[in-house]
Amino acid sequence: SDNCTTNGASIVQWEWLNGYGNFKWKFSSVSLSSPLSNGTYTVKAKNSNKIMSIDGWSSSDGAIVMQWGNLCQSNQEFDPAFTASGYTLNPVYTDKVISIDSYSITNGAAAIQWENLSQQNQFFEIVDLGSGDYKIVSRFTKKCLAVNDNDTANGAHICQWECLDGYDNFKWSFDTTCSSPLAR
Repeated sequence: SDNCTTNGASIVQWEWLNGYGNFKWKFSSVSLSSPLSNGTYTVKAKNSNKIMSIDGWSSSDGAIVMQWGNLCQSNQEFDPAFTASGYTLNPVYTDKVISIDSYSITNGAAAIQWENLSQQNQFFEIVDLGSGDYKIVSRFTKKCLAVNDNDTANGAHICQWECLDGYDNFKWSFDTTCSSPLAR
């Protein structure tokens, strides 16, 4: 407002005045970083030391993503694929990707697998927190994937929640898979 250049100046709507610099904006692209190397990983929750798993080896749209002890099974292995829109998290045994259920923006919305439609609720940013820990942030909602209710039991659902960086159920590691995983 008033062509002010100080911190805290208000941005207001005004009739276009072409000759004034305070009517012109510059947009800069923000590139995503790719902290992971290409490969297949288990995705382990720091709070429980259990890994992401697709419920019952389902190949159906809507199958729940949960945590389970590492059984060296293909429903517990993911190929993160980096794109300009963010990462997709691809279970290795299907052609599906991890999605936020029903485009929900609410805390507690389930992480599910779904056909890869390249939709916003299927892209994530993987942020390196140091010490081998990462947070997985939905590009659609800016919320983090977490183990629901900080649960440590097999079968606890993975959901999205406002990012709470101090809690271990929001921290993940990407580990190499078993040398001879069981296939189904």
